Amino acid sequence: MFKPDLARFAASLISGVYSSLMFGWCILKIMHGVMPFGMEPVQVGPFIEKQFLVVFLLNLLIISIEIFRSIKDDVSFPVTAYASLVVLNLELVYEALLSELTTGDVFIYVFAKYTAFLYCGFILVVVVLMVLDKRNISKTDR
Repeated sequence: MFKPDLARFAASLISGVYSSLMFGWCILKIMHGVMPFGMEPVQVGPFIEKQFLVVFLLNLLIISIEIFRSIKDDVSFPVTAYASLVVLNLELVYEALLSELTTGDVFIYVFAKYTAFLYCGFILVVVVLMVLDKRNISKTDR
């Protein structure tokens, strides 16, 4: 991985983890009757939505760069592209959850389930890519 690739990968991964932790923390605070950052209740939803929008747009830019590079250089998608896809999906799931009216327990369950599902899927893709890459390297060494 080149430095720009690593920077995009780190930005994608950090933004996704930030989004998950921020959303989970805000929801836990609200469930305990405390508004995050001392906000008024009507301010919390728009605050979270703006955070989601920034993370979504950042990852949309990253995936666009990766698609362009893939086409221009005639190479396969790097792991950065998959990381951005996971984060884009997380943002869509979180945005949908934000507009759902449900109990706290159900909300936390659905939040944890989809977050774990998407991160596990990403880890699986990374492992498969590593195995395929290792297999390609061993074939070229022969």
